[in-house]
Amino acid sequence: MATLLQSRLVKYKCSCDEWSALSDLFYCKHCRALKCRGCSSNEIDMLFCPSCLENSSVTEARLKKYRCMSCNECPKCGRLLAVRTANEKFYLVCIGCRWTTRETDTPDQQASSQWPMQENPYEEEIQNVIEKMRGLANIEKAQRDQRDLKKRPMNSGYRLTDKFGLQQMYERRRKTFEKATVDVPVHEPVDPTPFSLDFLSAKPRPTLDQIMRQPLAGDQPPKPVHVALKSRKSIRCSCQHTLVKLEYGPSTIKYKLNMFARNFIPEVRLSRTPNLKAGNENWVMISLTNHTSCKLDLTLTPESGEGLMNCSTGEIALNLPFAEDSSDLLGTEKRSDNEAVVFRQRHRVGIRLDVSQVAEDAPPLGLMMNLRLDDSFIQTPLTKNEETKPSDEPQWLAIPVRLTLQDS
Repeated sequence: MATLLQSRLVKYKCSCDEWSALSDLFYCKHCRALKCRGCSSNEIDMLFCPSCLENSSVTEARLKKYRCMSCNECPKCGRLLAVRTANEKFYLVCIGCRWTTRETDTPDQQASSQWPMQENPYEEEIQNVIEKMRGLANIEKAQRDQRDLKKRPMNSGYRLTDKFGLQQMYERRRKTFEKATVDVPVHEPVDPTPFSLDFLSAKPRPTLDQIMRQPLAGDQPPKPVHVALKSRKSIRCSCQHTLVKLEYGPSTIKYKLNMFARNFIPEVRLSRTPNLKAGNENWVMISLTNHTSCKLDLTLTPESGEGLMNCSTGEIALNLPFAEDSSDLLGTEKRSDNEAVVFRQRHRVGIRLDVSQVAEDAPPLGLMMNLRLDDSFIQTPLTKNEETKPSDEPQWLAIPVRLTLQDS
């Protein structure tokens, strides 16, 4: 059953000539083509805390080191800490391992938030390195600007007068060329740590996960760990149009833009497990399902060539109605003008394809799907210079499909 309903056996060709499953593709109405992960780019839409769902701007999150100041995790097991009150003061308790802040040197706080973080002993040194690198970057930029300034034509009037503030620019550039005075200590390599038998002692040692939560703790007692912020992404096409975007707010799960390919392209699946025999005529049962909200006119043409399975079935013209909630309650219609169509069930149709296998290893079955969507789906917004005349000729979309008949 897992192989029968596995959608990974059916691949659709993207606009970048890559083959992907329908669930991994997007549809761009402006490009009129399928887009995969390689054709699109991810952008950070929002930063929020997964515990309290409070969103933060990029600047605010950078100042807080991408941590939530109100929510804390247990330094031992990583679960969310609960706030408890005693004598009008607050302390934190882990519901899982029962660790509390009273086991460390962290005193009870007057407020339930703003708990102290593990201090970085190299914070001052890191800031000095950053300042030194900024000074070197300014010197390099000034040297590059000076070379560009020499190439520009300047007349004598610009040199004699300070009408345009050139003297002030010269003074700022001269100060920039001065060497940075920030002194950064040089760390000498140390000898490797000698082998010791401390692990045989009864003192508990932190695990690797605990060390990764607070790598600068060392021998100090652990402190509450602020919850790391999560990012919500939006997907943008190569034509700079957004394909997938959620509603504003981390608590909402509705889509503001939902351009998944499954909502625009019919889904092809194997309705039965093919039993292929080498040297004999075989048949393959597939099903086409229309998950869109509009009626589809499409033609299905088997492809033949090198690396593809031979199929004797001709071109199949279909008309699929849109999906409805009551479609599963309707009966199956077996009447059809085409012999290849086995059954019809509202927005789903079953097709039988006659194939011939000449080797033990079955090559993929190639299909060319030509479909025409409704105008509300394929019509792109017009600019001011374009006319609003509708197109007389229908717009067809050609999508190559590959079916893997034997699951490896």
